[in-house]
Amino acid sequence: SSAAKAACAIAYLMLINPEEDIAQNDGLFSALECYFPQGSILNPNFPAATLFGNQMADVVLEAIMRALKDALPDRVTAIWSKGTPSVFSGWDPRKDEPYFDFGFLNKGGQGALAGCDGFDGIGFSGTAGRMRSQDPEMMEIKDPVFIEKYEYLPDSAGAGEFRGGYGTYLKLRIDGEKNAVGMIGDDMEYEGAKPPEGFFGGRAGTLNKAFLYYPTGEVVKVGSKDMIFDVPKGTWMEHFCGGGGGYGHPYKRDVKKVVQEVADGLLSIEKARS
Repeated sequence: SSAAKAACAIAYLMLINPEEDIAQNDGLFSALECYFPQGSILNPNFPAATLFGNQMADVVLEAIMRALKDALPDRVTAIWSKGTPSVFSGWDPRKDEPYFDFGFLNKGGQGALAGCDGFDGIGFSGTAGRMRSQDPEMMEIKDPVFIEKYEYLPDSAGAGEFRGGYGTYLKLRIDGEKNAVGMIGDDMEYEGAKPPEGFFGGRAGTLNKAFLYYPTGEVVKVGSKDMIFDVPKGTWMEHFCGGGGGYGHPYKRDVKKVVQEVADGLLSIEKARS
């Protein structure tokens, strides 16, 4: 319930007048009341699992934005890409010791809002985008991995008068031994999964997906909440983090912005035409 209350507080801060200089203190939050029925998924009974509260916060914030979008159309954001941090563990032969890390380089895009494109590669809404990424070089020093690419993911943003934020693409090689790779995120690509919703005519963003490429040539698709053991040394991982939903009809978008994003390699000509 603490993560659910935090999600309510994040939504509350997003929806109050951002132009006013309001101190974020106890007085500000005294007007906010949260009620989570005992035994519900937001306030479960012991011994229910409650570890991934940040991801549940995504769902709470989405519900609030959907509930208030018609009442506060100029304040809400379209739906954000859900977080998909990967998890790595195993044996580091360089240091002759175990290693473990979260892949907080994996960051999706924010949902757009009235007058503003979504932020790119900001992370999931449950942290309001305030969780910093690792430094790639520091990650390589700490863990037995080699990062070949880390960049914005073209065509991942939901189109709109104001587009959603772009997601990210990560490619890395796992050089550890006795490796295990997991995924603790949501909105992974599978049949029936729905990408982040756009608002008021904005198009949906894109889903998340990840693959492991073993040295033998075998390809393994990593799903939500998967934990894959015995991942061999030299395996490559590709992680595609989706973009956020758009806001407003795409035909209303400033053409100069579309042309600039094509020139920057963020938007393909094919998607710009569509």
